[in-house]
Amino acid sequence: MPKWLWFFWGFGVALILMGVVLLKPLEHLSANQDTPQITPSPTARPTPMVPPSATPAPTPLPAEPSLTWRREGGIAGFCDVLTIDDKIALHYGRCGTGLRFAELTAEELRAYWVYVARYTSFEFTRQDNPGGPDNMTVRLSFVGRGARVPTAEEQAEVARWVSAIYARLLTEEQRAELVAQARLDLARRLGISPDAIRTVAVEATTWPDACLGIAEEGVFCAQVLTPGYRIILEANGTRYEYRTNQQDLVRAVKQAQASPTAAPTAQPTPTELPTAAPTPTACPTPLPTWTPWPVTITDWRGEYYGNPELQGAPVLVRNDREVHFDWGYGAPAAPVPADYFSARWSRRIHFEEGIYTFRLEADDGVRLWVAGNLVIDRWRGGYGVDTVRQQIWTGDHDVVVEYFELAGTALVRLSWQREQEPPKPTPVITAWRAEYYNNTDLAGAPRVVRNEDEIAFDWREGSPDHKVNRDYFAARFTRTVELPAGSYRFYVVVDDGARVYVDDRLILDAWTEGIRRLLTRDVELAGGSHTFRVEYFEQTGGAALFFRWERLNPNTLSRKLPLGRGAVFAGWLD
Repeated sequence: MPKWLWFFWGFGVALILMGVVLLKPLEHLSANQDTPQITPSPTARPTPMVPPSATPAPTPLPAEPSLTWRREGGIAGFCDVLTIDDKIALHYGRCGTGLRFAELTAEELRAYWVYVARYTSFEFTRQDNPGGPDNMTVRLSFVGRGARVPTAEEQAEVARWVSAIYARLLTEEQRAELVAQARLDLARRLGISPDAIRTVAVEATTWPDACLGIAEEGVFCAQVLTPGYRIILEANGTRYEYRTNQQDLVRAVKQAQASPTAAPTAQPTPTELPTAAPTPTACPTPLPTWTPWPVTITDWRGEYYGNPELQGAPVLVRNDREVHFDWGYGAPAAPVPADYFSARWSRRIHFEEGIYTFRLEADDGVRLWVAGNLVIDRWRGGYGVDTVRQQIWTGDHDVVVEYFELAGTALVRLSWQREQEPPKPTPVITAWRAEYYNNTDLAGAPRVVRNEDEIAFDWREGSPDHKVNRDYFAARFTRTVELPAGSYRFYVVVDDGARVYVDDRLILDAWTEGIRRLLTRDVELAGGSHTFRVEYFEQTGGAALFFRWERLNPNTLSRKLPLGRGAVFAGWLD
């Protein structure tokens, strides 16, 4: 066979073999299309079949952490509550009343996050002195994110931690109340507004006796250690010292010293600042008394600083029509920088009595004082909008805004609005028309007008109404009665001062400050209508007023007043 024939024959066989090899995968692919098959991976484990109707349950999101603490019981029926919500906002107060807002300290916040991360949610209840008059029940509801179920002792530890926070808040509240009493007393003595007084320092201390270390001739002081505070106030360049206990006793030290700029640096006197760092109080930063250059202020006094700490002298002082600015990435004005500056706006504004809602929008930090009260405190970077409701009495009050800007955009906007209040109903007077005033001179419009069935009050350290001061208030009581002709004896027990009029004729006059005492007067009255008017004022300390009359028989006109427990004023002189 020729060689070329062998060549063609071998080439044909090769083509046939290549066709067979190529057709095999196509046959396999065709078979797979007709009959699907699942070939598991050699390393995969078989997965159990899930019925088509079954839907996997979604994984629940973790609950936001929160805490609710409640303590109630005791012979007086106390009920306290403290909550930390999912936004880490702290609210506390008496059950059934409006809760007050507060913030955790840095140390308390760290401890709270440790509890949240460590423990799962739990409910805790504990009773102290069960069956006794001072039995108290503590309940704690805690929502955490941890996986550990706390033991009974660990739950009790969390409850004790919350109790310590509540005690701290009550202590700070009481201290602020004592400072406010001292400021009010000094304002009355100097005849100025409390807003013009600066709180320099508040120092916790222990006094050697119940008189707070202030001896008075003829006054006995219990020789017991008395914890309290030393308060340093400043007004018109002069500093004044007040001493208090931890309840409601506030006493002024007679001595006063000049402003610290003129004070010697030698041995400090009792009215100087304590050498230790003073505890800051919730009072506004005082307005500077200097003016860098002459400027006429008719609206807001705007003071701008070239740093974010309100330090040193302002680089710009000007009159601002309103606190409503959006500077964007720019500066308020030359020479204030566009970033890392601060400002303070202050103004004295007249308010009518009512509840006001204040809104403060800022980027970055901001603070707001109204009538000496710090109502908004967001002194940190970042944008935010804060609103607060504040009760304000009629009068002129200082409003102060402080602001700082870090970097980026800068804006600050302040606005407020008085809430609409329902009209006050006219009181129905059936016995005594009582008018209460927030001053000792019965001046201006009364704060409260209402009906009183009788004049028999022992307010002690309290107040006739939540709208009336505990100290430095006055009251007037009037009534018309029908009496037969005869002799009448009038009784008054009072602390501090009172006077009694019959048909506009003064018959009893004790219009002086003093301790609880009894006054009487016999008066001959004709038959018919008579108008009685009793006026009263209270300074400080205890407050009480008792008034009554009786008709006398002719045979008892010369009789001495009965002092037994059956007398009309029995117990009121105790």
